[in-house]
Amino acid sequence: MTQPQRILVVGNGMVGQRLLEKLAAPAGRFEVTVLCETAQDLMLAPEDFYAAGGITLHLNERATSIDRDSRLVTTSTGRRVPYDRLVLATGSFPFVPPIPGRDRPN
Repeated sequence: MTQPQRILVVGNGMVGQRLLEKLAAPAGRFEVTVLCETAQDLMLAPEDFYAAGGITLHLNERATSIDRDSRLVTTSTGRRVPYDRLVLATGSFPFVPPIPGRDRPN
């Protein structure tokens, strides 16, 4: 029997959550772990969603380093999480170019 593929998702916002919904479906195919730095701000699903889908959830824990050669992520708590596939779903920040008048209303 083949070992399930270890997928580590860093981030738990809209994109990460949508991916988790897809990964939770084929039971036994994946071993999914999620690192979620700001739990209350980004939780889009009830906590029982993770357990029901066989997903390991680490709340208030962020990735601090990625060792691509060893396929290992170290977290803010010192946890070392191995992976076969790493998904960075950390969101984005909007960029507003430095144009005169950009701070005006409307």
